[in-house]
Amino acid sequence: MKKQYLFLPLFLILIFSFCFDGFSQCTYQHKLDSIVQLLDMPGAKFSIIYQDGRRENYVTGYSDSIRKERMNLQHVMFSGSIGKTYAAAVLYQLVEEGKVDLKEKFFNYCQGECWLSKLPNIGDITVEMLLQHTSGLPRYIENEQLWIEIKNNPDKVWTYKDRLQYAFDMEAVHKAGEAGLIPTPIIC
Repeated sequence: MKKQYLFLPLFLILIFSFCFDGFSQCTYQHKLDSIVQLLDMPGAKFSIIYQDGRRENYVTGYSDSIRKERMNLQHVMFSGSIGKTYAAAVLYQLVEEGKVDLKEKFFNYCQGECWLSKLPNIGDITVEMLLQHTSGLPRYIENEQLWIEIKNNPDKVWTYKDRLQYAFDMEAVHKAGEAGLIPTPIIC
């Protein structure tokens, strides 16, 4: 099922492009409902923001599928992996400019951020490993305390440091450089 989530952004683009192009009599709500059902996802939110500032928001499924709590617009969701695209684009621009070496240890670029040393594997992780998801960093979203904090402070604006602190006491998933998927690159 995890592989299905990798294709979700492309799938959403394709489905919603049919609506924008007028090839279908669909509604955005219907399409979002269909995608969540097809991919067996608990729930999803989707927004369209027009150039004139108008906004359309759509929500479907459950925020808590065990308790059958329906998703609503007030529920907070992580942005997922969309930020990786932007981070990789900027990083490769820095590589082209000779400011970053993919084979260099990541921590060497963040020496002033001593709090990063609390992350497992951090001294062995190269920039390239972060891009390839082979760093072995744990997924901080699997830390139960994070979800308690989100529930208690739903309007909090999270910095990267706020999020990563939840991985400080977690074990590495594997040694740096070994195969694995960790969807949380570190950008300092």
